[in-house]
Amino acid sequence: MGIVFVDDTDLYTLDQKLKSGVSMAVDTQYAIDDWGTSIIATGGGLKPAKCHYYMWDYECTDGQWTQVDVLDHAAISVPLPDGSSAPIAQHSIHLSQKTLGIYSNPCGCYTKQVDVLLDTIQTWTTRVSTGKLPAKWAWVSYSHQLWAKLRYGLGTNGSPLADLL
Repeated sequence: MGIVFVDDTDLYTLDQKLKSGVSMAVDTQYAIDDWGTSIIATGGGLKPAKCHYYMWDYECTDGQWTQVDVLDHAAISVPLPDGSSAPIAQHSIHLSQKTLGIYSNPCGCYTKQVDVLLDTIQTWTTRVSTGKLPAKWAWVSYSHQLWAKLRYGLGTNGSPLADLL
């Protein structure tokens, strides 16, 4: 299984028939080439610095399935408007990256996103308490600044409840 974050778009490669990281990489590269050339044809372009991917498989050991990184494959690249291509970074499935405003990873660990939310709350609380806003404007700030930031991140967070308390 693989996820490629290509310049504000998630592309997934899922196929039970794929038997190796090599075949997964080949299918993933075809998907990226199709997507990238479509973007180029409409006047756009992909920025390799804004692209990355995860590639993983599942292994069963003593009846327990776990995710493992797939590293044995050719580099994945994105097509560029000049006809060349540029490689993009592969990340460990345990490393959280910010995609579409949320820090997440394929292993389902949202610790980084929870830290960002806590930092957002602390920063807002400090600013409101030192700014001496009237109560009315503090509530306006809460509903239009703080809650707007938290609501989006909380709705996508898959952390266990114990991690959020």
